[in-house]
Amino acid sequence: MSLTKCLVIVCVCLGFIFPNVVLSSSESDKIRVGVEQNPPLSYFDESQHPTGLMVDLLSFIAPLDGRKVEYIPCVWDVCLDQLKSGKIDMIGTIAYSSDRAQLYDFTGTTVINLWGQLYVGENSTISSYLDLEDKRIAVVNNETHATAFRRLIKQFGLHTTYVVVPSFQEVFKAIQSGRADAGVVGRFFALAKEDEFRVKPTQILFNPIEVRYAATKGKHGKLLADIDRHLVAMQADRQSVYYLCLERWLGVTQKGGMPVWLQTLLLAGGVTLLFVVLVAIALKRQVKRRTLHLEKEIEERKRYEVQLVKQATYDSLTNLPNRVLLCDRLGQALVRAERHGSIVPVMLIDLDNFKYVNDTLGHDAGDDLLCRVAQRLSESVRENDTVARLGGDEFVVLPSDLSSSNETITIAEKLQEALAVPFELGDQEYFVTFSMGVAMFPQDGSTSEELMKYADIAMYHAKEQGKNNFQFFTEEINRRAYDRLDQEARLRRALEREEFILFYQPQVDMNSGKISGVEALLRWQPLGEGIMPPDAFIPLLEETGMIVPVGRWVLQTACNQARQWEDIGMSAMTVSVNVSARQFHHECFFADVMDALQDSGLRPECLRLELTESLLMIDAAGAAIKMHAFADKGITLSIDDFGTGYSSLSYLRNLPIHELKIDRSFINRVTENSADAVLVNTIIGMAESLNLRVVAEGVETFGQYSFLSDQRCHEIQGFYFSKPLPPESFADLVRSGFRLTSIDKIKSP
Repeated sequence: MSLTKCLVIVCVCLGFIFPNVVLSSSESDKIRVGVEQNPPLSYFDESQHPTGLMVDLLSFIAPLDGRKVEYIPCVWDVCLDQLKSGKIDMIGTIAYSSDRAQLYDFTGTTVINLWGQLYVGENSTISSYLDLEDKRIAVVNNETHATAFRRLIKQFGLHTTYVVVPSFQEVFKAIQSGRADAGVVGRFFALAKEDEFRVKPTQILFNPIEVRYAATKGKHGKLLADIDRHLVAMQADRQSVYYLCLERWLGVTQKGGMPVWLQTLLLAGGVTLLFVVLVAIALKRQVKRRTLHLEKEIEERKRYEVQLVKQATYDSLTNLPNRVLLCDRLGQALVRAERHGSIVPVMLIDLDNFKYVNDTLGHDAGDDLLCRVAQRLSESVRENDTVARLGGDEFVVLPSDLSSSNETITIAEKLQEALAVPFELGDQEYFVTFSMGVAMFPQDGSTSEELMKYADIAMYHAKEQGKNNFQFFTEEINRRAYDRLDQEARLRRALEREEFILFYQPQVDMNSGKISGVEALLRWQPLGEGIMPPDAFIPLLEETGMIVPVGRWVLQTACNQARQWEDIGMSAMTVSVNVSARQFHHECFFADVMDALQDSGLRPECLRLELTESLLMIDAAGAAIKMHAFADKGITLSIDDFGTGYSSLSYLRNLPIHELKIDRSFINRVTENSADAVLVNTIIGMAESLNLRVVAEGVETFGQYSFLSDQRCHEIQGFYFSKPLPPESFADLVRSGFRLTSIDKIKSP
């Protein structure tokens, strides 16, 4: 230790060693100061003596104005509450912020600037923000660094669990004990204490703060002014106690004893010119050391900022620009285009049927496909064009410096060609197509937001046109999109408003002529409007996923109605319910069916689920398992719209199917088109060979009925004998003793 440092220590030792004793002060001049365990700034040592940078400075300053200091231990939350209520007068270690300035009075002078830093266990591999997903983070409640860190985590969209502890020391204990994977502490506390625990620092630095003294609001203005006056004077003097305290608590601690003759000299108070020179040299060296330390921290901060910028502006999976960087480049492109009179196309791409890749091959295969699609798209554009990923399976291509829409068409066709070559995923080939929407500056919009919105609308129009194509935005497309949004909003409210209703269309046995079953058909009647046909709203239910809750309602309502008919004495009959592919493959569908049967009391054999051929092509193995589960419960299964899909005979033979339902498109032309007649005859013959019943739907004429009767079709359904009916009308029809032969004589030519 240098002679100068020793001398100054002796000069202030009374204030440091006896902080609660000032001989000439009165009780009214006593300052009650809250001290939390936050070394090296303020804490009580093992002998319960208050110490630390902020304590030593205050212990030196207070006696200069005749004040006595009483240090009171408290945890951080309690310190803040007591300061606010006036139970203590000051806190010596608090970060200044505009929010806190509304609650407390602060000195105008900053004592020191600090940083927050993330620490981890000595064997941890955490090195960046992305590694914190699903990790446990120890933080001090209401502490400034912790609050800033939580805000950063929220901005990154990460999921973490916070372990709240009362002090920085407890943060390190939580990491060491395994209760937390990482922890947030002040950097200077960490430098002082990290060797005592099995922890290590990360490169994650954040939240520079100003540490000041704070007092109870509106009560100690004179005290804070006096502290400010002394701090300003000391900070202006490089040989003052202020800089000695910084070196003592934040610099490198030097070891070694003090010679006896030097102690005698110091106690005598002898000061020589050599002493002053040594002080100047020591301070100069200390400033140099601190400067190097700060330069290192600045470099670390710069590297951290570069990492943050990359994480904030690039997609982590494909390394393409993300939405943030895309919007920035689009804004720059619009400025250039307006200046030079050029055009800017925004080309929004959505991969067709990408969900099936994740569902059938797994998410790892889906991620691999996205990366390879990103690579092909990037290789298909010029170097100064931008390809960005918005998220999921959506990409945006932003060409630059184009002069006509024809160039945009050329780019779109080139992108289609690039993806036309199949991708190899494991042992399979997968063909990728996309739907693209294009919005043009300046004719479609003048801002980034408008162009992105209109490109999205045009992309959905491309989906409606059968996918695997690109569409330019037009006002007509815009109008239809708004109509679609309006209908979607009304559909989302329709279930709770009880606007959905079920009609019931009889199915007639061809042998007995009696009603043998009934199909439940969904209709929508918006408030104050007429009944809407299914093709006007069911596709939108499918697309938005609303078909799942609506389909659940259909099941429950149809089962309840069938049981009510039994309860009033009607003969038991099978009720058929249409099931969409999305509903069938939903994880809760089996439970939904079982709940509907249990709640209604309907027997399983009285329920028939109508499935489409296309449904069987999606996850065929999973569909077979679920179908066998239903069959085991006694529920019958029917293939609806048979003949329009691609089911193989061998595949159908292995499924627990009870019935085939011939699509109405074949029945409509059966008396006019010999090919349709042969096809229907073939389906009936095939069903007989598989021991399956056949239902023909859409029977509207006597000629159709007669043909099907000759071909020994089992059941028919259609307007020839009844349109879909409300529940009461259907019950009246059954009770009337309706038989097909009674209308056959009337309607025959």
